[in-house]
Amino acid sequence: MTKTPFNILLTSGGRRVALVKQFERALAELRLPGLVFVADASIHSAAFHAAHKGFVVPRVTDSTYLPALKKLCAQQSIRLVVPLIDTELSVLAEAKKEFETIGTTLLVSAPEVIALTRDKKLTYDHFVSNNIPTPALLNTDKILSGAVEFPIFLKPANGSRSQGSRVINDLKEFQYWYPRTPNPLALEYIDGKEYTIDVFVTKEGKPAIAVPRWRQEVRDGEISKGVTLKDNLLMESAIKVAQSFRGARGVLTTQCRVNAKGIPVYFEVNARFGGGAPLSIQAGADFPKWIIQEELNVPTTEFDFQAGVRMYRYDDAIWVQE
Repeated sequence: MTKTPFNILLTSGGRRVALVKQFERALAELRLPGLVFVADASIHSAAFHAAHKGFVVPRVTDSTYLPALKKLCAQQSIRLVVPLIDTELSVLAEAKKEFETIGTTLLVSAPEVIALTRDKKLTYDHFVSNNIPTPALLNTDKILSGAVEFPIFLKPANGSRSQGSRVINDLKEFQYWYPRTPNPLALEYIDGKEYTIDVFVTKEGKPAIAVPRWRQEVRDGEISKGVTLKDNLLMESAIKVAQSFRGARGVLTTQCRVNAKGIPVYFEVNARFGGGAPLSIQAGADFPKWIIQEELNVPTTEFDFQAGVRMYRYDDAIWVQE
C-alpha cells in the first residue's frame, strides 16, 4: 500500500499489551512497514516495554504535554496517535489540526463528543433528549427521606474505569458514601446482565458495526472474563446510541444493562478503546486494521465478527533488567 513507514503511537499505554500486539499484527497483515510505539508518563508500565520502543512524556495535566507529544510525533514520523485514557481526550480533540500540520492523525472524536461522554450528567441528559433508555437520576432529598427504594447506584460525574462507582444497599451506606464521592450522581439500579458494546465509527462518522460482549466478570473496572454474542437488539440499540454522538470517530465503548423487560438501558459511553476491546478484535472486528486502512484511503466494506469468542484474562509479566 505504501513504502512510507506507518508508525503508530499509543498514548498512556499502561497495561494495554494486547492492543499493542494487535496493532503490530494489523501492520504485518497489511504488509505495511511501520512500528508501534507507546508513550507514558512512567517507564514502569507493561505496554511501555512491550512496544517497539517506549517514550516518557509529561502528564496530560502538564502544560508541556502537547509540545512534548508533538515533538515526539515529528521525530518518530508518527502517522497515527491512539489515546487510551479519558483524561487525554479533550486536550487532543482540540489539537487535531495542529498535529495534522506535521502529518499526524489523532484518533479522537470531536470536542463536543468528548465533553458529553466525560461528564456523566451530560451523558444522562443526552440519553434522555435522544430517547435512549437510561437509569433514572434520583433526587437526593427523596433518598434521604426514605422515598426511594434501595439498592441504588452511586458514581462520580467525572469518573473513569468505574473508580468510585458502587451499588448502595441502604440509607446508612448512602449517608456514608455520598459525601465521599466527587460530584456524585445517584441513579436507579438496573438489575440485569451487563454488556459492553464496541461500536466502530468510520472516518465519515457512520457507525459501521456494533460488537456486544457480555461482561461475565469484572476486575478493577475492566472485563476479566467475557464472550462476544450476536444479539440484534443490543447491536441495533448501540448503533442508535453511536449515531446520536455526531462527530464521533474510531471506537465508541458503550455500556448497558438489560432490564427485566428485555430493554437495553445505557449508562456509559467512552470515546476510546475500552479495556476489553481486544476481545472484539480477536473475534474479527479488526478495529486496528480498519483504522489503518481508512488513513490510507482504502477503507473496508466488510464489517463482521464471530459470536462465542471467549476471553479469560490472567496475570502475566514483562521482565526488564535496569
